[in-house]
Amino acid sequence: MGSQIGDPDELTVLVTGFGPFREQYPINPSWEIASGLPSHLPPLRAKNPNSRHVAVALPKVRILVHPEPIRVNYRVVRELVPTFYSGQRIDLVIHIGMAGPRPFYCIERRGHRDGYKHTDVDGERPDEEEERKPGSDWPWRGLPEEIETELNVEDVLERWQAHSSVSRDEEEDCVCRC
Repeated sequence: MGSQIGDPDELTVLVTGFGPFREQYPINPSWEIASGLPSHLPPLRAKNPNSRHVAVALPKVRILVHPEPIRVNYRVVRELVPTFYSGQRIDLVIHIGMAGPRPFYCIERRGHRDGYKHTDVDGERPDEEEERKPGSDWPWRGLPEEIETELNVEDVLERWQAHSSVSRDEEEDCVCRC
């Protein structure tokens, strides 16, 4: 992943959304959000915080939305996601998901390799003991148990809240940083 090739004045963001989540959620809002995104965001000129008179040029953003909702199935996700990184330049990946009936949005700053306790839409959960047996083709062997984004999540959250129509009282209850 990274900007080694292509237009250096363009940031490429891959966005995914997921399919139905059990019977309670026949329409997953993550896919509704992802599928409605534009293909490009125009470049912006942001003020440099160190000077009142100089502006910093920000790149145009190209948004690649995965063409269909991803099935909420561990095996499907584990097989599909690595293919996103082959053959195209991706600077940032945003996986939009939902977590049941929560009345708020959540910015997740980390991903876990294992330790999943909930089943997927097919009632399955990864068999971590089987996957880790010597000789298995477990693709996460040797990788960290947890990865954390290098994005400044606090800054993202502040900008998100600044554009939100939620009142300050509701804001404390409706946003988390997972």
